Amino acid sequence: AFVISFTSDFIPRLVYQYMYSQTGTMHGFIDHTLSHFNVSNFRPGNAPTSSSLPEITFCRYKDYREPPWAAEAYQFSKTYWAVLAARLAFVILFQNLVMFLSLLVAWVIPDVPKNISEQLKREKTLLVDVFLREEKEKFHLLQSLFSSKDQPSQGQPDTAHFRTLPLGLSQGLGQPSGGDGGESRARCRAASFSQFTRRMSESPSNDAGRQMSMSPSNDAARHTAV
Repeated sequence: AFVISFTSDFIPRLVYQYMYSQTGTMHGFIDHTLSHFNVSNFRPGNAPTSSSLPEITFCRYKDYREPPWAAEAYQFSKTYWAVLAARLAFVILFQNLVMFLSLLVAWVIPDVPKNISEQLKREKTLLVDVFLREEKEKFHLLQSLFSSKDQPSQGQPDTAHFRTLPLGLSQGLGQPSGGDGGESRARCRAASFSQFTRRMSESPSNDAGRQMSMSPSNDAARHTAV
């Protein structure tokens, strides 16, 4: 915009055609852009020493300045300020026009094609589904672990269902062979199944012990904790 307005005659031509031309054409534009200069106003030593044209009083140069006979000689004229204002207005107008056109082109032609944007949306949706599925599997895994902790394992027996031997059987096992007072005292101890059967065989007089050794399907024989 600055190059067009300040380095070319595009703006001065428009100003002359629409503001100063009598016919609305470019006729007289060159004479309009030239100012007058009185040769008698040369500074000493700056005037040309010889000339092929005698008796020259005025010369013309390209600029918008007041003539020598004006009150403010050789100052910028009103035409100069009008052309300068037109140049600045053109810069602002051109800048806004270019920005509007760039925004319009960016809106009409997107940076990402439509098919690519749709593919990106689908990939994002698939990723979200995968994440949700993984989180759901983790939740079910944690839930199954907590539920398995609440239930007893298959390899270990439930200690809450352990039973002790009946009172008569325990008295028969704990009765001494040659006690002084004949009093029997039950003893609580932990024994293996082999020790339990061996003691049952050593005391044949005890019916409960014989029955325990003969029937391993009993609860006392099934659980070895006494």
